Amino acid sequence: QKETENLRSTHQDEINQKAEALDQERQEHESQMVEMMKEHEDTISTLQDQLDQSRETLRQIERSLKEQGEAHQASMAALHEEHKIAVDALKSEREEAVSDLNAKL
Repeated sequence: QKETENLRSTHQDEINQKAEALDQERQEHESQMVEMMKEHEDTISTLQDQLDQSRETLRQIERSLKEQGEAHQASMAALHEEHKIAVDALKSEREEAVSDLNAKL
């Protein structure tokens, strides 16, 4: 009977050791999972910040392009008006010159 008790005690010790080893392994795994989740959250946060910055940069580029487009349109309108005035002046000069020539002939 003592031998049976010794075997039972030894067997129970082995079971307890395996249980402790499994519990330790589980705790390490949980710790690793928590660390991985934190790393993932940090990565997601960093990517979100980068996305927000990219969106703001894009908005700034769009504003700048709009302003440049408006300035270009205004510049082209001014050039068109100057061209029209110059053409009208040349037409008037030509008409005067033709009229002067006709008067001399």
